[in-house]
Amino acid sequence: MKKNLTLILTFFTIPMTMQAYIILCDLGGTFVDVNKYTYAKDELGIFSLLAYGLTHSLGFNPQKRIFETLEAIGGGQDIITHETASNHIPKLYCDWMAGMYEDAQKKRIEILQAIDTLYKNKFFTSYLEYRIIYNAINAMFNPEKLVKHQYLIKDMVALLERIDLSKHKLVAVTNWDPHSYPLFLESEVGKVITRYIKPEDMIVSGYIKYNKPHDGFYQFIFDTYGHDNKAEYLFIDNDKTNIEAARKLGIPSIHFTGDAALIEQELINRNILAPKPV
Repeated sequence: MKKNLTLILTFFTIPMTMQAYIILCDLGGTFVDVNKYTYAKDELGIFSLLAYGLTHSLGFNPQKRIFETLEAIGGGQDIITHETASNHIPKLYCDWMAGMYEDAQKKRIEILQAIDTLYKNKFFTSYLEYRIIYNAINAMFNPEKLVKHQYLIKDMVALLERIDLSKHKLVAVTNWDPHSYPLFLESEVGKVITRYIKPEDMIVSGYIKYNKPHDGFYQFIFDTYGHDNKAEYLFIDNDKTNIEAARKLGIPSIHFTGDAALIEQELINRNILAPKPV
């Protein structure tokens, strides 16, 4: 009896083998995001937005009109969607994120000139709408302005601090243009991210010429980190379409919908995180 008890106690004192994960971390909208208030204030103009709402329609949707404008300039839509999969992102902007334009300044000027032409052709409902959309798109295709408004999603970044990096590997997988990404890494926000994710472990659409959810993006992940056991991967993203594409390829995935506590619990369930002491 004593011998059996010793065996039982020995069994429970042997550390359980924990699975090591390659955790694929989306950046924009998951661990960092654009500060919509400072973006609106500095780039669009709060008073312009208020004036437009008062003189036109309180239902004015700047993002919808931005997308419509970019589609009108050329290329239509791509299969990439915006967060909830309700809005397809214009192909022009997808090509920008995929690094298809080497000269950022030249392309931005071409786009702004095309917006001027649309205004002359009565595409916009008013001069005020034209100026709002013009300024918004100018900021989208301006690397310095884009990086300026980035902020950390602190509850999500706090989860990175608790992951044992000697056991698990963190890999950034992001749709991000190649013109602003180097500036992002040099920014205060970017420097925080690189505390946990090494620059060599960042898969950026603008560098590999594929955006999520295109198969080529995920194939690049497999080519870099291995095909053999897809259960070793864990993908976290705020975009439903990206999540669905990853799952179809056999990558375990968690859809971030804005609640870091749900992501925390998923990581605890997989023994990636230890529960916080009560």
